[in-house]
This record gives sequence, structure tokens and C-alpha cells, in this order.
Amino acid sequence: MSAAVPRLVAALALGSNLGDRAAHLAAARALLAALPATRLLAASAEEETAPLGGLDQPPYLNQVLLVETALAPPALLEACQAVEALRGRRREARWASRTLDVDIIEVDGVTSDAPALVLPHPGLAERDFWRRQLAEARARLAASSGGDGEAGLPAWAVVSPKREAHIRRVVALVEEWIARMAPPPEAARRWRRAAWLHDALRDLPVTELARLAPECRGPAELLHGPACANLLAAQGEADAELLDAVRHHSLGWPAWGMAGRVLYCADFLEPGRRFDREARAALAARFAAEPDAVLLEVVRRRLAHALAEGWIVPTQSSEFWNSLATGGPRDTGERPVPVVAPEAAGDGPAA
Repeated sequence: MSAAVPRLVAALALGSNLGDRAAHLAAARALLAALPATRLLAASAEEETAPLGGLDQPPYLNQVLLVETALAPPALLEACQAVEALRGRRREARWASRTLDVDIIEVDGVTSDAPALVLPHPGLAERDFWRRQLAEARARLAASSGGDGEAGLPAWAVVSPKREAHIRRVVALVEEWIARMAPPPEAARRWRRAAWLHDALRDLPVTELARLAPECRGPAELLHGPACANLLAAQGEADAELLDAVRHHSLGWPAWGMAGRVLYCADFLEPGRRFDREARAALAARFAAEPDAVLLEVVRRRLAHALAEGWIVPTQSSEFWNSLATGGPRDTGERPVPVVAPEAAGDGPAA
């Protein structure tokens, strides 16, 4: 039996002062979280700072991340530089402005004086904002559940305020159903995590979503679920029912367990959506007592809307409807990866 690869906690400093700085940092968080044998544990708040040395440059947006990784420091450095390159970093001059900078500032228990990677980073003693942000990230990690999506959005989430409000309404509805249906604790935890995680990458640029879900093609509306499920799996998530719920929440899935069905209905029935509010509220009130009947009606309404708009209905969605209409079995154990049609740009009425 091979020895377990040790996992270390590394602190990474992100910085950007060119282009859409917040978008560069958001993409970096998601891409770093998807590195092999790596898990994003916590992130500080973003903070704007002046360029070091009084240089005549735009201000920087900075953030510190804590990651747990089995990558050795040199491999982690190489991976960080690859992420920089994906965001357009050009190494033309040492202190030049950049779209993205990813520095390894320390790795627990590791010191190095190698020219390519000095640990701890010499700048840690000089940059008070790094020390402040590192302390904040550590405090957030200590107060969190480890970023597993049970008590809030993970550190790698890329969501706008409007999207976060939608996610919180979905979570609130799922919590209401948990209280009324009293599922076993493991199932309740799975439903809750699915609600927090399903749209966690919804506002990541489509080019980055495509990198995280290379097996799929299509618009962001259909890529964010597979991308999020792939990132979770890369971080070691082994709950297949949870991964299926997140991966397929936009299209439906014939082999779903209860978590996927709960998420699909809550995503559609949350009260913030502007259409058919009274009818959807009535369905939400019925769900705890009649989950199968409400699910059938939700799928019918979503498909009817797609047909009325003249959209192509993806094969997976029609198969989901057929499985419900014929009373087909739930989880078959088969988990093929969806390939979505670019024309299927919508997943039902939007908020």
C-alpha cells in the first residue's frame, strides 16, 4: 500500500490592477480550487491598495486565500503561474501592472531559500495588507464548516449580489421543507448543501466555466452546474447524489434521488421569481405533502414555457419528463455526463 500524500495548508495572495480586477480574482479562486488534490478553505475580503513603491499605476485589488493541497510547493508555484497565464498575465517587467498575480506567501511547516520560491515570502514582513488579510482568512476558516456548502457559500463561489439573494431564497425554501418533512439528518444535510452550491459558479465567465466542464458545450445557463460538480469532485466530494443534484439542476435528471428533486423544485418555486407568483406559492406549500405531484407539475410548467418560447428542449429534459410521466425508476446507477445543445439557452422562466 502506498503512503498517503501529505496535505499542507498554503496561503496564496491574489492581486490585480488591470482590466476587470474583481473578475480576475473570482476566476482565480475557482481555477485554484479546481487544481488537483487541492481544496480552497477560506478567503479574506477583497481590499484595494496603492501600488507598492509609489509607482504610477492603477490601484490593486488584493485578497488572500487558504488552500489545502497535496501539491509540493514547486508544483503549486507552477500551477499558480498557469492560472496567471489563463487570465492574460504577461511577465514583461518585474513591477509592471498585471491582470493577475498569484503569490505563495507561506506553506505550513515549509521553509525555502530557492531562488524561484522563497518561503515564507519576503514580502509578508513588509506588506501589512497581506498580514491583515491572512489573519482574516484564518479567522473565517476557524468560524466556517470548512467550505462544504452546509452553512453558506464556499470560498470559491462566484456570484453577484442578485444571484446570492436567489440562492438564499432557495435555501430558505429548502429549510422550510426540511422542517415539515423531517428527512433523516444525512438527507437534510445533502438537501441543504445542494441548495447552497447549485449556483455557486453561476456568474463565472463562460470561458472559465468551459475550462471546468470541458465535457460539456453550451451557454453559461447550462455549464455552471457541471462546472460546479466537477470542482466539488476535484476537491474530494464523494456524495454522488449531491453531485448529481448540482450537475443536472438546470435540465433535470431521470436517475435523481430526492436531493435533485428537492433542488429542482426549490430553484423554480422560490418566491423571488416574478412570474406566476400565486400558483408557484401554492405549489411550494404543497411540496412537503405531495413532492412527486409537485415535481411533475414543475417540470410540466418549465417544458411548456420552453416550447412557448420556441426553444429546443434538450434530450435530457424530455427524458426527465418521460421518466416522471411513466413512473419510471429513480436512481439507475448510471451517470453519463450531459452534452448540452447550444440552442437550449434557457432553463425555464428567469428571475
